[in-house]
Amino acid sequence: RLAARVEAMLAAGWLEEVEGLAASVPENAPAWNATGYRTLRRVVRGELGLDAAREAILVETRQYAKRQRTWFRHQLPASEVTRLDPLAADAEHVVRRLWWERP
Repeated sequence: RLAARVEAMLAAGWLEEVEGLAASVPENAPAWNATGYRTLRRVVRGELGLDAAREAILVETRQYAKRQRTWFRHQLPASEVTRLDPLAADAEHVVRRLWWERP
């Protein structure tokens, strides 16, 4: 799913967005720390090919997702964490029930 998300973002104009930002956002701006932006800036500069950038962004995204899972795992007791498979047939029903039944 992460790979599909990266592909969708690229297809929606992510590289073009970075081209525009590179023209006006300073090199040391915190915005460049967002996942994938520094890598795409290297593509804009001609330092990296798009295929290599795509793979690097996917690795970076997977690493970030793993850090998020680890962080969440240590924030709440397991009994208070809802695990949901977004591909499960009843996923939407479960989310709607959780959303409307929250305290």
